[in-house]
Amino acid sequence: MEQRSFYLPTMNTYQQAQTAAYALRALPGVVDVLASAVLHQLVVQYDESRISPTLITQELTGLGFMPLAPGDQTAELGTLAVSDQG
Repeated sequence: MEQRSFYLPTMNTYQQAQTAAYALRALPGVVDVLASAVLHQLVVQYDESRISPTLITQELTGLGFMPLAPGDQTAELGTLAVSDQG
C-alpha cells in the first residue's frame, strides 16, 4: 500500500474537493482519499500493483485540476507533479 499527496492549487471549495475524492475512489486500486480544499491537497492511499501515480494525476487533470508537488510555485506553467511525501 502506498500513500501520495497531490497538491491542487485550483481546488478551492468543499464541493471541488469532494468531486475529486469521489472520482479517485472510483478508480480500481484506490483504497482511500482524504481531501482538503483549505490545504488544496488530496492524500491518496492506493495499491501500487493496480494503479500508478501517473494514472491518478491523469484523472485529476481530466477533472480540470493541475496537480503540483507541495511547495511548487509553478502553477502558472501548468507543471504536473506528484509528491512522494505522505
